Amino acid sequence: MKKLYCFSCIISLFLLVSCDKANIKNVKDSKLYTEPVMEETVQNEENHHLEVWTFSDIFQNSLPSFQEKYPDLDIEIKVIDKSRVVNMYLDSLVAESTPDLFVIPDDQLGTFLGIGGLENLLSESYYDEQFLSKRPEGLLDEYIHDDEMVTMPLLFFPYVTFYRKDILEQYGYPHDPISLSNYISESDHWLRMARTLAEDGYYIAESEQMLIETALRTSNFFESDYNYILDKSPFNDTVKTAVSVSEEKLSPYLNIWDDRGKEALANNQLVMIYMGSFVTEQLMNWLPEQKGKWGVTTLPFDLAGIDRKASMSIAISSNSPNKEIAWEFVKHMSNDMLKMYQQPITNPYFINDNLQSIYWKALEKNNPGKPNILDREVRLIWELALKDYQNGEKVTDYSVNHLHEDVMESIRQDQEALKNLNPAD
Repeated sequence: MKKLYCFSCIISLFLLVSCDKANIKNVKDSKLYTEPVMEETVQNEENHHLEVWTFSDIFQNSLPSFQEKYPDLDIEIKVIDKSRVVNMYLDSLVAESTPDLFVIPDDQLGTFLGIGGLENLLSESYYDEQFLSKRPEGLLDEYIHDDEMVTMPLLFFPYVTFYRKDILEQYGYPHDPISLSNYISESDHWLRMARTLAEDGYYIAESEQMLIETALRTSNFFESDYNYILDKSPFNDTVKTAVSVSEEKLSPYLNIWDDRGKEALANNQLVMIYMGSFVTEQLMNWLPEQKGKWGVTTLPFDLAGIDRKASMSIAISSNSPNKEIAWEFVKHMSNDMLKMYQQPITNPYFINDNLQSIYWKALEKNNPGKPNILDREVRLIWELALKDYQNGEKVTDYSVNHLHEDVMESIRQDQEALKNLNPAD
């Protein structure tokens, strides 16, 4: 597979500021620095103005109550195309001409770690134990690196399993959410169920590609020491299971977002899917006649995590003159978004007594690894491979091993440079 170097330039620019957190060197002092051409400079000269850059304006329902606390505060929400977020945010940090707050897509989180220019929300100026303690430990752990947290989880959706309780019960499989969660955490158990149900035309995976995508959207790619971990459990267990699904034809090769996929759900052909928690609304709209037949539990194969493509976090610029109010904005908005997971969620469409307990269980689980500056390049390689699989290339042990080799070859030099700059204690 072709090597991808699109991210090397970013790494080269920011290696100088990521090697020693106690003595971070300003990017502008680097010989590599050249003044970027900014599309628009941000002037924050008056403390009654708060500017937020985001790729999605999720604040409109929460702004009125925050504005009541600060009636004289002028809040500007600037929406930026998601494809331009990384470059525009980084350019503003280099030029020290930033908004007060950045909303960051969680699948790009690793890009902004260790570069300088963002406030440490665990420092004395910000640390709020009561505020932090309301959040699941596993969720917060994703954002903490070497006792620093420069981004706060803002809006997030746990990735979960949706399943037909009546079909599983008919075949004698665990069907209450907790028992099923424990059962499908083992890939052997999941495969046994897949084989039995497939004999009668029931499937518990849309396709082998979707199993890999589930792992890709929820997993970290590296340990904090930059060691690659997608060739280890639980990601690798998921991929090996996908290989078996491909070899044994244990999926109908469908996508629930197209008509054939919806038909498979309606005619009981597809009885288990893996998606972000927001899919609850879709199922209710698509299949109202199946009320009371669906349950929600955690992911199989010991996977856990949020849907990184749908989730986002927020950071305070160190260049902001309004840090105190910016922090109040972060806490207010984060608390408002968290409410959906703090109260019992009873929904008669699902068999769960309380959906909130399953969501919280998924969020509490600690994921191996951490977001990393190399993530973007690795994600591109895997996403290109997924397109090849979707276009007919078989998911095999050989293709997967070759993919791991492509990743290692692509990142080797940058990985070694980062390890040398950040040697283990």
